[in-house]
Amino acid sequence: MLFWIFTCALASCFLAAGFLFLQLRREKRPPGFFSILTISVFIWLLFIAFAIAGELSPREIVFAWTKLYGRDTARVALLTTTRFREGQPPKLWVEKEQRTLSRVHYEHLGGTIVKEEIREKTATVIFKARIRTRLGITEQTELYTLFLEGEHWLLDDIKITNEQAPEGDTPQVSLSLCFS
Repeated sequence: MLFWIFTCALASCFLAAGFLFLQLRREKRPPGFFSILTISVFIWLLFIAFAIAGELSPREIVFAWTKLYGRDTARVALLTTTRFREGQPPKLWVEKEQRTLSRVHYEHLGGTIVKEEIREKTATVIFKARIRTRLGITEQTELYTLFLEGEHWLLDDIKITNEQAPEGDTPQVSLSLCFS
């Protein structure tokens, strides 16, 4: 959503600037009050969009994680702390994760946030999720811990609990992916 706010604000600024440029070329006179007001409003929208775009809430980080993890792991690495990646640089972490996820045919099917708690520089989000792997669909509760680093919330830990195996299947290995 923030992407679209930013995109609309930026497009509006370009349209307003183009309008002013055309008016100056056509009429050979400075723009009127309403033209200046219009461009001012669009510039403010652009600044607001920039301010909002850099500050995703813990809830938005978790939703982004569930949508991107396993699909676009390179982008999801930017949502994590160095501790989460066990000190590995993002590129190396992404390669390792992609190999693991490909092996198990991992796919996050979404879910709902059960609880969100934010305290100063730490946030906890509890997420009821459905995961598909080569063993079937699993329902589980994911406990996300996020830290505020600078102005950005980043994932620092994920714990999987209440894992339920696919019906009629007794997995030989754990389906959960724990990060510590």
